[in-house]
Amino acid sequence: MPPWTTDIPYRILDIVLPGRCAGCKQYLGLNPGSPLCPACEEASHPIEGSLCRRCGTPFEFIHEGTRDHLCGPCLIAPSPWDEARSLYYYKGTVRELIHNLKFKKRPGATVALAHLAMGKILMLGWEYDIIVPMPLSGRRLRQRGFNQCLELARGIFPAERDKIDVFSLVKVRDNPPQSGLAKRERLKNVKNAFKALPGRIKGRKILLLDDIYTTGATAKEAAGALRRAGARAIYMLTFARVL
Repeated sequence: MPPWTTDIPYRILDIVLPGRCAGCKQYLGLNPGSPLCPACEEASHPIEGSLCRRCGTPFEFIHEGTRDHLCGPCLIAPSPWDEARSLYYYKGTVRELIHNLKFKKRPGATVALAHLAMGKILMLGWEYDIIVPMPLSGRRLRQRGFNQCLELARGIFPAERDKIDVFSLVKVRDNPPQSGLAKRERLKNVKNAFKALPGRIKGRKILLLDDIYTTGATAKEAAGALRRAGARAIYMLTFARVL
């Protein structure tokens, strides 16, 4: 059974009873001001406070004078991007919404994620020429029927859709899913999985968008391909981060 068929009851509900929470499906009433109910809004956990200024890792313990410094791994082996940030922790409402988008393409998930991202992108202060959603392999794209990162890009950047570029970075190797693999296995699993086109990348500032940051293996491999193609700057944005 195709995965989208399990979503049919929710599609019917969205038509019969508009204004349902994209997280828990509670009826919001007429003309709701948010796609999420207050409880689901509360159950989203933005990443705030002090971070590694290069990879965006939140610091658990902060001492005076150490705010937004480089973390140990970035001091030892800097990542191929200029800056990386994640907007939310991968738990609660955000985890549910990404799961609904990625595996069920449930109506409202993209709208709710875009709502949660509102304003946070501008606060980063990044300047970029193109937005590159993390690509899927051809087989995975045919299997899923859509790229959730492209859907995220369209939802989060509605005024910059002309900057969204799905051709500059391609996935050339159909590696097994990363879930369940240890960090070293993840690095090996995505080795040489991406290719960037220098004619489209060289000298340009790139915003690379992915849904979830776990160990960073996929992000680093993709950003490395963009760097080798001559990207002037790379900003790595993931909606959620696993800690």
